[in-house]
Amino acid sequence: MKNISFIIFYLLYFISFSQKIIDFTIPDTVCIEEEFIVENKSTEGTHFEWDFSDKDLEDSLFITPISTQLNNNFNEAVQTKIYPIDNQNEEFYAFFINRKNSSLSRLKFSKKTNIITSTEIENIGNLGGKLNKADDFLIHKENETYYIIALNTNDSEIVLGSFGTSLSTTPSFISLFKIGATIPRRFELVEDEGNKFLLVPSTNNNIISIINFRNSITNTITPSNIINYNSQIQGLLNIHLRKYGKKWIGFCNSINANNRNTLYQIHWNNSLFSIPDSITNHVFTNETPYVYNIIGFSENHLEKIFIFDFNTNGNVFSATFDLSDNTKNTFTKVATNNSFTRIVGIDLLKDSSNYFGLGVNFDNNILYKYNFKDFLNNPFISTSNTNSISFKYKKSLNTTISPVSYTH
Repeated sequence: MKNISFIIFYLLYFISFSQKIIDFTIPDTVCIEEEFIVENKSTEGTHFEWDFSDKDLEDSLFITPISTQLNNNFNEAVQTKIYPIDNQNEEFYAFFINRKNSSLSRLKFSKKTNIITSTEIENIGNLGGKLNKADDFLIHKENETYYIIALNTNDSEIVLGSFGTSLSTTPSFISLFKIGATIPRRFELVEDEGNKFLLVPSTNNNIISIINFRNSITNTITPSNIINYNSQIQGLLNIHLRKYGKKWIGFCNSINANNRNTLYQIHWNNSLFSIPDSITNHVFTNETPYVYNIIGFSENHLEKIFIFDFNTNGNVFSATFDLSDNTKNTFTKVATNNSFTRIVGIDLLKDSSNYFGLGVNFDNNILYKYNFKDFLNNPFISTSNTNSISFKYKKSLNTTISPVSYTH
């Protein structure tokens, strides 16, 4: 019989100062491993910080809609990329690629942004007609020039654009080359020993194309610079790469119905521009999520993977891989929330000890802001005043939940 313990919460439930009210609702009791919601009922303030004294909490996730429907700005937004432009003032550019009309959109924002209007999002358009149902792109700075590399799903073509020295300009695109993968949807660019490698998985023919740009993404690509590796994994979608020691590891997922609950580790023992040495797989859930995005972060010997479910249940999972000991890998459901389902393009950045990012709902074109608590024991969580927060307890320990500051 499963041993179920209950947790009693001792909390500061209600604080009022002048007309600013800090208030939230929370269950009286909760079981170990049971998810529960803390709903923020605060008013007047614009930003709140809570101390959850959370040694025994699993990862926490805040998701806030920061726009109404932006039907004139987004059209099947399938990918989002965030690029810092002023670390001191925490300002960023966010770019969005729209698959249906093959266009690019741009937004300038800060971490404190809590509402976006349609006039703040610039529609750059399909530059030179080179985008053809593009599903992924990335921003890359080389010397003092900003480049954008985009991946066309329809014709398996890689195209390159240049912003010059400022991301505020309008880029011009040129065609680079076509790859052997069919229906490619995601890719990743990494650097190793002076060379730049682009890896592109295929959802149709199990191929991972490995492209060696040598020392610059502007170099001409010939057949000798491309390896097409047959992974035997049906429905490959994402790839996230991590170097550990002298070895490379690629974390991949599949949208094939039989493999959706599995993360694959592809191992290169030596050079990344070679046929991989082995593949291991990890089942991370008993469910069958439709994963369109995996995002990874490195922390010493750990690799943190966030896994976003495109299905209508809105699940978000996390997987922590201990690269020094594969027996210590963990998998957790971070949140279930129907309000942020059907989000295809999501980008997260690690800022200090937290993760934050943006994502667009594929169906209704609402822009969401994500805030993840750090998975390495950071006790403070900041949020706007409209969030509901999902938690899960790991141990039978009492805790205190209380506000520590707010701004107006």
